[in-house]
Amino acid sequence: MSGAYLGPEFTAEFGQLPPAFLPMGNRRLWEWQVDSFAELETEIVLSVPEDFQLLDDEELLSARGVSVIRVPPGLSLGQSVVFCLNVLGSHSKPLRILYGDTMVSPGASEPEDFIGLAQTREYYEWAEVIRDAGGIRFKEGLPAGLVSRTVLCGYFRFADPTYLIQCVTKSGGRFIAGLEMYCNARAAEAIEVADWCDFGHVHLYYQSKSKKTTQRSFNSIGIVSNSLLKSSGDANKIDAEATWYETASPEVSLHLPRFVGRERDGAGNNGYRLEYLHLSTLSELLVFGRLPSFVWSKILEKCEEFLLVSSAAGGDFTYNPQAFDLRQKTLGRLEQFARAADLDMDADCRINGAPLPSLRRMTETLNQAITPATAEDVGRWHGDFCFSNIFYDFRSSSIKTIDPRGLGFDGAISMLGDMRYDMAKLAHSAIGGYDFIIAGRFDLSRAGPLDFGLDLPSGRPSEGLRQEFRDIVGRRGEAQVQAILATMISLFLSMLPLHADHPTRQLALLSNALRLYRRFEEGSLL
Repeated sequence: MSGAYLGPEFTAEFGQLPPAFLPMGNRRLWEWQVDSFAELETEIVLSVPEDFQLLDDEELLSARGVSVIRVPPGLSLGQSVVFCLNVLGSHSKPLRILYGDTMVSPGASEPEDFIGLAQTREYYEWAEVIRDAGGIRFKEGLPAGLVSRTVLCGYFRFADPTYLIQCVTKSGGRFIAGLEMYCNARAAEAIEVADWCDFGHVHLYYQSKSKKTTQRSFNSIGIVSNSLLKSSGDANKIDAEATWYETASPEVSLHLPRFVGRERDGAGNNGYRLEYLHLSTLSELLVFGRLPSFVWSKILEKCEEFLLVSSAAGGDFTYNPQAFDLRQKTLGRLEQFARAADLDMDADCRINGAPLPSLRRMTETLNQAITPATAEDVGRWHGDFCFSNIFYDFRSSSIKTIDPRGLGFDGAISMLGDMRYDMAKLAHSAIGGYDFIIAGRFDLSRAGPLDFGLDLPSGRPSEGLRQEFRDIVGRRGEAQVQAILATMISLFLSMLPLHADHPTRQLALLSNALRLYRRFEEGSLL
């Protein structure tokens, strides 16, 4: 049941979304919910508000075999349940109901009629469960004077959906009242469910979300007691990141989670611990949110503020220009990818039907646009300043960033770098479509070895983001703009070997580089 929009507290951070469409672990909540019921091999139906645009989720829902029912606005939960059951038509099969803001682990064998319970000490309006000689009663509203309470967790099973409709209808469309009538008439069992996660309130959303983390193969992330331990077998990489945090100036530290200290993980790998941020990344907000362009304008302004503070921070560090020459790195990595994928670096390419030069010629053109860094370009760089490493705090209107690089391209620890690289990293999220590809939100076709078609989701605040980024980068002068855009495209080419574990994503990243290069040639990238 996800047929109504979330309240104002969520809308301010994500835009208008039904609960099942909240982001979690680089996916939507509904995807996790569907996975949790996969072993039951049951028909799954998802309700959404009548005017909600599914966009790229429509194809994903269809591919997962999920039917969608659009619910008219203004219905209560009980009325929405009755409406959906009437649309489905058949009431002879057993029915499970899961609230759109709830995740549970269903049991292997469940009674024909049961209600899911959970224990909580949170102060929110859940329906409390009271069992006495008269049967089961539900008390709605805020509790008073209780240490803990037993509440309905939002998961139910009904053997007789027709009778459920009757009970809810007799109760004036009130679901909880109808549920109480049904449970006592049918002697439904009340069972505490496993792994209950509630996403229906902002604070609980972030607590529940912290139980799921995204991680890459070269590092390990663990969350314990509101802190995050990041560790890796690559000691040099971890040492560089920890040094970056340790040497941050007070001005830069205001934009970072609190650095707790270095430590080793259970396997003896080097690591460091950070404060865990109960916030959303810009990647989640972009791919899964529905925020208007003017909000994104403000967010990008805060990103620029951080880069300006970092650029001015400097510090007692040396800078080796050769260690930050992206041009040779791009060509070497692209050749590595081409050999592994059996592609001809000198063959002409095509993207969405448009002809392009060879990968080698494109790389040469991009390299020519990336002018050598000047003293003004050098500052305390981040090295991986993309949306997935940036959090936005709506309460303080500020960003927090994680996962700095701390290394030059030669593998030596360095806190200084080419700040245009950080701008390019920001660009590949703001205007480059990187986050949609990483989230699997793309359509890719291939008519030949280097002949691709690529579509990325529409309906996002792309024009507003492009306009704000154009304003930010435009203040640096035309030569700098071209260098930053060329670096952004080069990033898509140089990262290809890093995604060898996902061949389809590799080709999407390559196709995206072709798409962006074509617009770069046309002068229409910004």
